[in-house]
Amino acid sequence: MTPERWQRIESLFHSALDCDPAGRSSFLDKACNGDTALRDEVVKLLASLADAGEFIEQPLLETPASSRLANAASAESMIGKRIGSYEILSLLGAGGMGEVYLAHDQRLNRQIALKFLPSRFSEYAELVERFAQEARAASALNHPNIITIHDIGPDAGRHFIAMEFVAGETLREKLKGGSLELRDALKIATQIASALSAAHTAGIVHKDIKPENVMVRSDGLAKLLDFGLAVSAGENDSGLLMGTPGYLSPEQSRGETTDHRTDIFSLGVVLYEMLTGHKPAAEKKPELPFDLKRILNRALADDRARRYQNADELHRDLQRQVRKVEAMFESGIMQPVQPKADTNWKTKAMALAAALAISIAGWLFWRSAISSQKDGSSPWINAVATKLTGFAGNEFFPAIAPDGQSFVYSRVIGQQFDIFHQRFGEAQPRNLTSDSNVHDWMAAFSPDGSRIAFRSDRNGGGIFVMNSDGGDLWQVTSEGFNPAWSPNGEEIVYSNSQANSPHSRSLSASKLFVVRLATGEKRKIDMGSANDAVHPSWSPNGARIAFWGLRGTHRDIWTVAVSGGQPVAVTNDDATDWNPVWSPDGKYLYFASDSRGAMRFWRVPINQTTGEVLGEREAVTGSASESWHPSLSRDGKRLIYVNYLVKENFYRVAFDPQKETVLADTLTPITGGERRVTAPQLSPDGEWLAYYTFGSPQEDIFIMRKDGSDPRQLTNDRHRDRVPRWSPDGKRLAFYSDRGGSYEIWTINTDGSGLQQLTNWGNKSIHYPTWSPDGKRLAFYNSVVNTFIIETDKAWSEQTPVALPPVPERDGHLSIWSWSPNGEKLAGMLQRPGSNSSGLMTYSLASQQYEFITQFGTDPIWLSDNRRMLFFSNYHLYLVDSREKQPRKIFSLDPLRIILATISPDDRQIYLSVVSPESDIQMLTLN
Repeated sequence: MTPERWQRIESLFHSALDCDPAGRSSFLDKACNGDTALRDEVVKLLASLADAGEFIEQPLLETPASSRLANAASAESMIGKRIGSYEILSLLGAGGMGEVYLAHDQRLNRQIALKFLPSRFSEYAELVERFAQEARAASALNHPNIITIHDIGPDAGRHFIAMEFVAGETLREKLKGGSLELRDALKIATQIASALSAAHTAGIVHKDIKPENVMVRSDGLAKLLDFGLAVSAGENDSGLLMGTPGYLSPEQSRGETTDHRTDIFSLGVVLYEMLTGHKPAAEKKPELPFDLKRILNRALADDRARRYQNADELHRDLQRQVRKVEAMFESGIMQPVQPKADTNWKTKAMALAAALAISIAGWLFWRSAISSQKDGSSPWINAVATKLTGFAGNEFFPAIAPDGQSFVYSRVIGQQFDIFHQRFGEAQPRNLTSDSNVHDWMAAFSPDGSRIAFRSDRNGGGIFVMNSDGGDLWQVTSEGFNPAWSPNGEEIVYSNSQANSPHSRSLSASKLFVVRLATGEKRKIDMGSANDAVHPSWSPNGARIAFWGLRGTHRDIWTVAVSGGQPVAVTNDDATDWNPVWSPDGKYLYFASDSRGAMRFWRVPINQTTGEVLGEREAVTGSASESWHPSLSRDGKRLIYVNYLVKENFYRVAFDPQKETVLADTLTPITGGERRVTAPQLSPDGEWLAYYTFGSPQEDIFIMRKDGSDPRQLTNDRHRDRVPRWSPDGKRLAFYSDRGGSYEIWTINTDGSGLQQLTNWGNKSIHYPTWSPDGKRLAFYNSVVNTFIIETDKAWSEQTPVALPPVPERDGHLSIWSWSPNGEKLAGMLQRPGSNSSGLMTYSLASQQYEFITQFGTDPIWLSDNRRMLFFSNYHLYLVDSREKQPRKIFSLDPLRIILATISPDDRQIYLSVVSPESDIQMLTLN
């Protein structure tokens, strides 16, 4: 039997299962079109299921199925069995191509869903391969709205897929009560469109979009499931009737070759059903707002040439509708529709019509209201979103050219950032800094668009300027980050400290400087009581500069006169407020903030001459992935920005300390999920990992067993609790926290009791607690000042912190990271004012001498021999002998990033903190 023949049989088998049993015969007669051998093969497969009971005919996960299973005498019970590290707890559901169970992953201490291919199908090699194809298709995609695949394999003759367990209900279950509320339907459809955009970009067509294949969590997050029929784009499926009747595109129904547009049609059917409670039908003309009708008509066009040509287009239109509806809810014009128990269809229809009428009237009222306001609500609620880049890895720091025809951004190539120039509407950018082997980033166009200022690490680092085509490059300063032009193009303002992330900052306080391009003369801006300033932005009238910086441990935004003086606060709250950008007319200041949870954009009306804030902040973008680095076009109609997605999890890998090699094939995940976990440290007995959660408004301390099981939360409050370190006796953890108003060292017992403040320096930033091996002393780094050592058995009032001596012939000091196991040496980074660390060094407590080990790298970790150290550079793991001083890269996970690690007491297991970053440039466009 040819693969094509088998695929035809299989697709008909799927479709027949989704038919009403009474209509299967007529369906097969029509679909097989006289091919009796084909019909017989499908009937044979269907017959093989007859003894499995009625439950097997239900779509996957449509019902809890436990009651059906009880009536299926021949169904094999898996409850209580163990498959690998997975203990099966209960049956979630069953369908034609599998049974799904809730299971406990004992290795990582989490609930998962296990999908099994029915054992009777194991003899069909083609079905086994199709089952594996489902896992491969889904696992090739990394998207918040697509189910995550953890594992695949056979066990005791059963083929299984271990996947993310989504606690919620299928969209089919949500539709049992009829149509959904308008806002909910649009949000679900928008998420699925986003998932399809990612799948289609990766060359995967789902081919079976239907309510049964969408799970919705209680918080509204939607997940696309079941890639069992997915094919690669361009794969010839002519003549194959694949999919579910009622959701098939016209070309699918006709057995024609399909492409990604078939998924768009199917999603249109699902959206229609969510809005009306039934599938599209010629005799039923729902009363929907014009914009929704337009979207549905385009998605459901019979001629695919008239249909949405890609899912990204559909996603943008749906996003715009969501913004409209959200605006009405936030203004109080629309209220949630409370479901009633009445199941009479006429009552439902009247309720739906009334709800739609209220929606339409509310929308018209809202539009009228904003047009009558003096300044109005943010017009960006109507903006259309467009994805401009889609490369693997990170794209940062976008800037629109003054003519509005192109933009520049920074993209990682290999191990460095390069600056790319790309025209709107084109997908191929030009690398302007391809001749450089160091970081070139943070680009900004001059007001006339002829030049680009940027940060480069060439010649020791600084601000550079080049023509917009990459030519005529010259160095302006020997320091600086995030340059911003004056409106007349004669000067550039910059900060002397790096700030490319809202979540972490250089430990050095930053100042603002202005350099005159014609002469190279520079001056420092006096900022009164403000002691930290980054990311400057020059107002359009040239009077003020906006910036963000640290207020204690909080991030806030100010403006300051160009001539200097006391800054005027724009924000003053507990949120992370950062990245200010002026509107082209100077009437608004845009910025990013997590004040409502997700990092999104806001704007405030402002006087660009005095800095006075003239009103309340307005939302510009909705909650989604983190939004960073905004840039506005000169006409104010385009906003481009970074859409930032990042995960950080722990992995374990074996290490041979004699051969000094990492055994890459032993790499094992310890944690998984959306929340970032970081800074792992093994307990002295090697059995527990301490860590903290990073990047959200609340950062907390946790411990868990070294295999990822039994996680225990030790702190739980809206403070930044960071970098936990075990005491040598394993009874306490030291960490630094801003719970007292500034970063200080605290300790806590491993059961969460005994929280105690160890240092109380006041108005300083104290970091990186490091215990001596005997537990009697503790070293820490006082930001910008030095490393100090205190005694752990004394109260702070009795302490006399001992500072390390000056570093001879170096402008800097040691930033502590680890203490050697024999207690003789400290290891850390050479920290210079206003710059990043400049290599590794050790300090001998006996001789009081420093020794420079490398010219690069961070975060050194001692091995048990007190000589060798692990460390990191450019997201790779290195090893260096402190005597031989010849560093060597020993492990890399490109394109993933290794940033931190801890090692077992016997030096044979390394636990890594691995970041999976993904950021793209997106654009909002006003109509």
